[in-house]
Amino acid sequence: MIEYKALTAEDIEKLKKIVPEDHPTELFGFKLSPEYEKIFLYPTNDVCLYEDQFNILKEITPAGDRINIVQNGNYSVYRPGNTVYVLTGPFSFSEYESIWLDSITMIYPDSMKWILLTDEELYFGWGIFCADKDTAKKIRDIYPAHTDSMAKYTNAHISNPKAIKVMTEFLK
Repeated sequence: MIEYKALTAEDIEKLKKIVPEDHPTELFGFKLSPEYEKIFLYPTNDVCLYEDQFNILKEITPAGDRINIVQNGNYSVYRPGNTVYVLTGPFSFSEYESIWLDSITMIYPDSMKWILLTDEELYFGWGIFCADKDTAKKIRDIYPAHTDSMAKYTNAHISNPKAIKVMTEFLK
């Protein structure tokens, strides 16, 4: 089931512990906390996930947590009152894909054990998980395809070494 709520100052404070700064137009402008591990996903379906990627969220979301989805809409994700789409369990890919996502997207559970950021670009889209150590291990275990993400990104951007350098720096 999809519910809606407004992003609160309390939500923003919690999110900023993992993603201290956002950016209105590009994910590369976001600052990620060095205390969390980063896992790169490429390609995504523009700013949306493919079903196998969505299934990761179902596996790593603690029981009883909801999945929250907020977009920047070419402003700040951290705008108080910004609409948050809330998926309540059991989580359904069809419900998720019914949400109109068209800009940088932040997905996170109530517990804030992880955040997934997605962005679009000319060649598909991409995502980055920021997760605590235990959750990052679980993501790597249940989604081994993440290991090919950088190679796929490099292949798609072979004629643009600057894009590869920027991505490599961002993921450090």
